[in-house]
Amino acid sequence: MAVLQVETIDLQLSSNKNAHHTDLFDSNELILRRGQDFNIGLKLSRDLTPDENISLIMETGPSPTDSKNTKATISLSSSPHSSNSWNLKQKHSDSGDLILTISSPVSAAIGRYTLSIQILVETQSHPLNHGSGSFIMLFNPWTPGDDVYMAEDATRNEYVLNDLGILFVGTEYQVKGQKWAYNQFGKNILDICLSILDRSINHRRNPAKDVSRRSDPVYICRVLSAMVNSRNDNGVLIDTGSKNYSGDEVSTNWKGSADILQKWWIGGYTPVKYGQSWDFAGVLCTVLRCFGIPCRPVTNFNSAQDTDRNLYVDTCYDDKAGYVDSCKDVLWNFQVWNEAWFARKDLGSSYDGWQAVDATPLEKSKGIYRCGPTSVHAIKEGDVDLDYDTPFMYAAVNADVSIWIVYSDGTKKKVNNNTGKVGKMITTKSIGGSEPLDIISSYKYPEGTKEERDVFNKATRKLFDGGPMAANRRTIIMTRASEIPSRDPQLSGEFTLTGHPMQGQDVEVTLNLSNLTSKAMLVKVHVSSSSVLHHGLRAHVIWKDSKEVPLDPKEGKQLLFLITSDQYHPFLSDENLLKIVAVCEVEKTDERVVIEKVIPLETSPACVKLEACKAE
Repeated sequence: MAVLQVETIDLQLSSNKNAHHTDLFDSNELILRRGQDFNIGLKLSRDLTPDENISLIMETGPSPTDSKNTKATISLSSSPHSSNSWNLKQKHSDSGDLILTISSPVSAAIGRYTLSIQILVETQSHPLNHGSGSFIMLFNPWTPGDDVYMAEDATRNEYVLNDLGILFVGTEYQVKGQKWAYNQFGKNILDICLSILDRSINHRRNPAKDVSRRSDPVYICRVLSAMVNSRNDNGVLIDTGSKNYSGDEVSTNWKGSADILQKWWIGGYTPVKYGQSWDFAGVLCTVLRCFGIPCRPVTNFNSAQDTDRNLYVDTCYDDKAGYVDSCKDVLWNFQVWNEAWFARKDLGSSYDGWQAVDATPLEKSKGIYRCGPTSVHAIKEGDVDLDYDTPFMYAAVNADVSIWIVYSDGTKKKVNNNTGKVGKMITTKSIGGSEPLDIISSYKYPEGTKEERDVFNKATRKLFDGGPMAANRRTIIMTRASEIPSRDPQLSGEFTLTGHPMQGQDVEVTLNLSNLTSKAMLVKVHVSSSSVLHHGLRAHVIWKDSKEVPLDPKEGKQLLFLITSDQYHPFLSDENLLKIVAVCEVEKTDERVVIEKVIPLETSPACVKLEACKAE
């Protein structure tokens, strides 16, 4: 009898890709989702005899092994189907071809696999190799049991299949939507995304171990949050930091992820210039959706960067309203990160669901610039003892803000502690729509409520108890609480704008001062205006001014300040943001008040109103 040969292999691309929701990929490869059956057809030179069997070998990564779950060998005589293992069975065919149904485990590692076909003959000690193929395996949000499973069609379509989105920027009062093309199914994008994994520090250190861990979305998110920025590993995007770039280098030129990813790939994996938080979020969302992990960008307005990890953000001015660099914390006008959806088997089921992941290189996490994945539920409950980077993300949405005046002799005076300034609004694009949806309730309890303060105190205890700062925790808290006089305030102030200033127009700002006492007072007012970047750092000082303002008992006065277009235009950054600060001193008292306002200059009337952001 002639030796059995496999004459052709049919990977049934069209039917498999339709069944696996991968037909949108601009690729001729077989792209599959784990935990779901797929079929291949074999045209044999003759029928199988009773002593012959078909065996398939699936392998991924370098040095694949069964023990690392990167290699599997299955045959038609294998054990019964299990969702945790590879399985093979024969499917009835009217064509005479051999149709095989392959079942992949719901915990399979994602990536590119080789598929080898062997003929097993009982009378021969070695199998005969008869052809091979390849396929790419992705996460499967359609299949219960996969860590990324998402039950509702509408949310799954939005957060996995939608290739167009909106990133929200601006301020809490003027939210602006920027269109972003994720293009996760575009030509070569999947190949580029896989190459990002292959160029991580983890892969370079131990390729076999890295590939074996690619079954875990927690691990994938952690690797990608490091690789989308270039700080440690020649990743995709270089961040602008505190610089102010212009021309072809500014990040606002980017309108989607494909141009960034293609430029990185074509350029031999050279990091691309330049990106800011929304660019990092857009690229990371593309890669996660490409791999099948449900993902959405999220914008936190008034976002804290707590560099000293004490849940307080310190802002410093001198007594003439000038910036002081001694305070290293940063209060961003907004910060854009991502949420990815999956189970947290490492933490427990109560922490399943949305996980915050940030690729913007703000702070190191275990020696590498990355952040997350952090359970959003853990953030809300103040569980800052949990992995990954929960203290940092908790502070981003709920730190207290302290404002200090730093005098020329080096002494500091704390003039304000605001418990409700950070995390004023947290938005994402609505499902199936284009308007912003406020999701702040998933991150924090309402400001000013007992629940919110209880969680803050809980987070403080967990952060300091048992750690290197445990002995000083009570001292730190008591000092913070006692630094501001306990008496009632004597002076209040607020900046208000005239209209909605457009770029190129003069800006009128009114300082409203009110004497809250029954005694007359003289107030020395020092004001400065600056252009700023969205991370709150000053770009350039525009002007400074000082005035003396007498106030009768209970009297209020208005001071008008003008920032002309000619004054600010030479110093305006590409983000079109101004800031005005007033340091007010009540003569012959220790009363000091610092008043701040960020002024976004509109470039078009297309501004999303705040009311549209309120969740029903």
